[in-house]
Amino acid sequence: MRLYALFWISDPNTFAEQVFQGKQIDHLKAADGEQMKDKYLRGKLVETYPWMDSVYKQTSGAIHFSSRHVMSALEITNVETGAGQIRLGPNSPGQAIEEYTDCLAAFLHINMIIVAAVKDWFDRFDVFVRAKHEDEAAQ
Repeated sequence: MRLYALFWISDPNTFAEQVFQGKQIDHLKAADGEQMKDKYLRGKLVETYPWMDSVYKQTSGAIHFSSRHVMSALEITNVETGAGQIRLGPNSPGQAIEEYTDCLAAFLHINMIIVAAVKDWFDRFDVFVRAKHEDEAAQ
């Protein structure tokens, strides 16, 4: 989502400088004056990619260590006593491969749109650089 912030900024050069200097994208503002928090970026992306909202909600649960994350790692071994075990790692209990289908499809799509975002950024950067050189030549 933060890579897509490039679509909603007014000056790609300043944005790139700030990011390379270590400023967090969620502390920067979009061309419309809104701060580019995840909620803002997700809302903008959902306009074009409606599936982004559900993918964000599903995947952020694992990133932020939510109940979804904990429950997917928990396996009750004895219902009567409540005994269980927690497994973290590649061998999650009771996880059918089909549960990962949406996540994998989203991952593929996101990688494809990253290429589009980077191309757009370079196209806009080239226009910005040409305009800057023309201004300097005119002076």
